[in-house]
Amino acid sequence: MDLTEVSTFQNYTVCFAAPYSSTKAIKKLKDNVMSIPVSIPCSIDSVSKKISLVNNSLHERNPPNNLNKNFMGSLSNVEVEWKKMESNKADKVNLLRTEVNLLDCVNKLSSALSINYSKLSYEMALKSLEEISELQFNALMLKKHRCIIDKITKVTKYVGDVNNWSLSDQEAIEHMDKAHQIRCKARKVLNKCKSLFTLIDGKTFQEIYNQEVDMFIAKTRHLSNDQIYGCTSDKLYK
Repeated sequence: MDLTEVSTFQNYTVCFAAPYSSTKAIKKLKDNVMSIPVSIPCSIDSVSKKISLVNNSLHERNPPNNLNKNFMGSLSNVEVEWKKMESNKADKVNLLRTEVNLLDCVNKLSSALSINYSKLSYEMALKSLEEISELQFNALMLKKHRCIIDKITKVTKYVGDVNNWSLSDQEAIEHMDKAHQIRCKARKVLNKCKSLFTLIDGKTFQEIYNQEVDMFIAKTRHLSNDQIYGCTSDKLYK
């Protein structure tokens, strides 16, 4: 079969073999097929939500029924062949999605620990830290976003702006208890981050981390922002 048109949908590659008369129909369908983005913004305040979801069932042989029905129903005389996306491409999308989720959790953590007591949310802060600890992030993600380590490190020392808050005795007791829980969870997250780097005797984690970030910046200086934040492996820029 001569494959004349190729499009990607979720983790499937759609190949079309069609006569010349079906060109317009194929183009119309291709316009509705979403490609998988491979870059994300660096700011935690504008975390992208547009990375397409990858089908979790990577070993499923058949394409989604609704998609199959749409294609076959619209192009009755077009032969459609389904090919699974290469596993490394699906893995890359999963890594980028994890990176977005990580930045989103850090952003929520910052919002939860507002300096304004009326906007302070202990539960959101604890939940965000728990979600961060459960994510399978890697060292490269931390090198790409220095703000993550900076924020987690600050939260390990969190006490709040108690000097400027007019807290009742009960509120003060609750705050001390919740702040302690938040610091403990933040330390666990920071320890997980530390475990992703090789620690050297005589150097603190912060010194090693800063050195790794500086090396990353130097090696990716020739890349565009999209290329940098689309990196999912050290091999892509070395």
